[in-house]
Amino acid sequence: SRLEIGNDWARIPYGTALDMGGLGKGYLNDLLAKQLGTRVKGYWISLGGDVITSGLNQADQPWAVDIRNTNGARRLIGQALAPSKATWAFATSGTSVRKGPGWHHLIDSKTNLPAKTDVVLASVMMPSATQSDVLASCAVMLGSQKALQFLKAKGARTALIRFRGKQGRLLVKHFGKTVTAY
Repeated sequence: SRLEIGNDWARIPYGTALDMGGLGKGYLNDLLAKQLGTRVKGYWISLGGDVITSGLNQADQPWAVDIRNTNGARRLIGQALAPSKATWAFATSGTSVRKGPGWHHLIDSKTNLPAKTDVVLASVMMPSATQSDVLASCAVMLGSQKALQFLKAKGARTALIRFRGKQGRLLVKHFGKTVTAY
């Protein structure tokens, strides 16, 4: 009730915090990348696990982004390579972190309840961090039957989807061909 909003600004009361979630991280990553522009030969920016890269790494190689399981083990489950010297962003969303009894943070706008989905993790590569973040969350909420078709239609370069059933099947897709499925 004490939030103040203007035409192009907002002010939260002292002693409170604002969590902009993944969309905020993606948007800020895009702003930071725009500021760096061509002034930096190659960079990697990570905000809470959402990553944006441009150029090549110190070894003059494409940037490699590790994708870790979202459960307590945090083991490596995949890796995505930035396909060129261009700017690429990687974002992951899922249902196994930030959850409580019977709920998680991805809300179905039709029910105002946590989305019912068999996708536990979706990681998406796009030219924009904002796009990556939004599409990763959408892929989780859509479920395994619709996620890959949706991501391909939206122009995703790469997607990694982990879903329930079949021992937590993992599918890595570089659109056009399946790279890894296990």
